[in-house]
Amino acid sequence: MVAAAPSACDFTIGAKLPVQLIVIPPLFFEANRSRRLIVTILRHLADRGIGGRLVDLPGTGESLVDLAAVQLADWRAAVSAAASEMPVPPLTIAFRGGALVDDVIGGAPRWRLSPVDGAAVVRALRRASSLGGNRPPRLAGYPLGAALLADLAAATLPAGGRVRTVRLADDPATADRHLPGTPLWHRAEPGEDVALAALLADDIHDWTVACAAL
Repeated sequence: MVAAAPSACDFTIGAKLPVQLIVIPPLFFEANRSRRLIVTILRHLADRGIGGRLVDLPGTGESLVDLAAVQLADWRAAVSAAASEMPVPPLTIAFRGGALVDDVIGGAPRWRLSPVDGAAVVRALRRASSLGGNRPPRLAGYPLGAALLADLAAATLPAGGRVRTVRLADDPATADRHLPGTPLWHRAEPGEDVALAALLADDIHDWTVACAAL
């Protein structure tokens, strides 16, 4: 296993305690396509007094860790470490495959956008890969180690606890709410959906207010 230190972006300008969010992005290329959406959401929330920390999981984003050496446990440890550095215990926000590791902050309420299990993450990598087959070293351009690939293939979404799930209107899977919008993580290039970002920020805001009142 590798050191779990993540890199992170903080969105705390104008934010007031006690409500803080730890934000787990989608995995691999979906993170690149969704980052503008997530940043816009966090800016909306910061303007409304809710701070957030967007984590780059080890081996992803701005992290300097070698992805080939990473295991799923390293991602879990990184989220826990990032949360422990926050001024108050945070609520958890997870996008897509990021929800696979959203349960590491014991008892924290969790909000999810279009969560998928690990098998779906691996299928998406293989579809996008020109390599074909099931073997590392690369899937869709990512140097995935055998350990992480096996971890992901077996990973299910953590159950239990207080979880709110939001999906887009064209997603038939069960959710607490369906919203109109563009699944930017499926686009070939990064994009934005200003209206969707505003709707999601509103939903997260109302959810955090409800959680803080419990």
